Amino acid sequence: MINQLSKASSETNVYKRVYCLYRVSNPNQVDNDDIPMQKKACHLFASAHFGWVIKKEFYEKGVSGYSVSADDRDSIKCQSNILTS
Repeated sequence: MINQLSKASSETNVYKRVYCLYRVSNPNQVDNDDIPMQKKACHLFASAHFGWVIKKEFYEKGVSGYSVSADDRDSIKCQSNILTS
C-alpha cells in the first residue's frame, strides 16, 4: 500500500511545501551552533519524506517566546501572512 501511494504521488508530482523556523530564545545562543543544527535536522527530516520541499526558512535569533508575544514577533507574523494568503 505504501509503495502504491509513493508511486501515485511521484506520478502526479504532489509536493508538500515546508516552512521552517529556526530559533534561539536568548542572545547568548546566537553565536553557538544551535541554529545550524536545527537547519540541518530540518533538511534531513524533509529529505526523508517524499515530496517535501522546503520553500522558505525563517530565523528568530535571541527573541524570547515567553516575554515577546507572537503578535510582536516578525518571523511569526511573516509565516502567518504566508499561510493565510
